[in-house]
Amino acid sequence: MVERNEPPHSPNTSEAQPGRPGTIVERLSKGVREQNWFAVGLELVIVVVGVVIGFQVTAWGEGRADQRKEQVYLRQLSLDLAETEHLADSIGLIMAPLTRAPRRLAQAYFLPEPPPRDSVIAWASLAPFYFEVSPVLGTAEALVATGDIGIIRDDSLRSAITAYLEVSREMIRGGAGFVASLIEANSDLVRTAPMGPILAEYAGPAALDSLDRADDWMALAPPGVPLPAINTDSLIRDPEFHGLMKLIFAVKSTGGLAWQRAEIRKNATALRELVDAHIES
Repeated sequence: MVERNEPPHSPNTSEAQPGRPGTIVERLSKGVREQNWFAVGLELVIVVVGVVIGFQVTAWGEGRADQRKEQVYLRQLSLDLAETEHLADSIGLIMAPLTRAPRRLAQAYFLPEPPPRDSVIAWASLAPFYFEVSPVLGTAEALVATGDIGIIRDDSLRSAITAYLEVSREMIRGGAGFVASLIEANSDLVRTAPMGPILAEYAGPAALDSLDRADDWMALAPPGVPLPAINTDSLIRDPEFHGLMKLIFAVKSTGGLAWQRAEIRKNATALRELVDAHIES
């Protein structure tokens, strides 16, 4: 009996793995070789549909992320606007007596009898001081500077935010002009009126005695040294002093800082109400 030496049988890979080729390229190649144009077209349709669905899923995810980011911006913007309203109200209360003081001194110029000395000292001490309001613009500026303003979906809200930012910047520039006028008027006031002794008398001996000698108040009136006499009647009759009080009152009142403060608050309130309407609960 003769034995034949046959090579070991190697398994047929194609037979071991029946069915369609695994990759899209293999299936397309097979379809082309076999001229099975229906299979080729079907594979291409599957590829296109898959790509479209992938793009849609990605766009949906990005849209959801932008929507969440938009809501974060709107909530922070609402807080900034509410803080601007609060600042305007608070500084308005502080400015009320500081605005009345120069008005009363200006009016006293025409009175037949001068006001009491302590009133003149108090008004003259308060007249130079002022506080200004600056809107909180951090979030609005970040939206515009980063280009994230584009994620605000509502066109009218997006326009309102950019308009508010421009108007607020104009308000800040206008406020700087009012402050410059007050600084100039206060400089003339120090030259015209004895403001050092007036402020020292308004603070009172007890307050002066409690201050450190390096403090500015001590240069005005050191402890134990009598304050120079101040003729308040002559002060309110002084035409230059009267003119300065009119100017200071005008800059602080509805023609100046008070108007600016009211406009800043009004603009902040209007935008906050619009923003709050777009905040999702």
